[in-house]
Amino acid sequence: MTDHASRTPADPACPGGSADPVLRVGGVEVARYVLAPDLDARHGPRPRLHPVRTLGGTTVTDALPADHVWHLGASLAVPDVAGTDLWGGRTYVRGTGYTWRDDHGRIAHTGWATRADDVLEHHLEWRDPAGGVLLTERRRLAAALAATAGRA
Repeated sequence: MTDHASRTPADPACPGGSADPVLRVGGVEVARYVLAPDLDARHGPRPRLHPVRTLGGTTVTDALPADHVWHLGASLAVPDVAGTDLWGGRTYVRGTGYTWRDDHGRIAHTGWATRADDVLEHHLEWRDPAGGVLLTERRRLAAALAATAGRA
């Protein structure tokens, strides 16, 4: 399973090109935003930041580790929205414990509001397993230098 490397520039999820958008600080790429990961539904497909790097280039996120393949870099997910698992992995069932169920949805990019080197703002739909919309979201991600001691 790979991220959407096969998408074309005409794809509305990737306006302006087939590459996932990136966030930069002072011209340095600090995060790649994977919009439409090509993942098994059991992994909770959703946009994610990965890799996230320091200005020095050290990667500080992981995605799809062997023991928890639904962990996807830095992402936002919820295990239960109206009975739909948008986190990935097994679902907790009271009295039974963690169980594999056919209740996995996805969080999908539907359009851009802002796309710049230091700001990505877009619209998303949180969908049930059949594709029905459970929630809509407007998400804003920004990258900037952190304030440090002794800095004005």
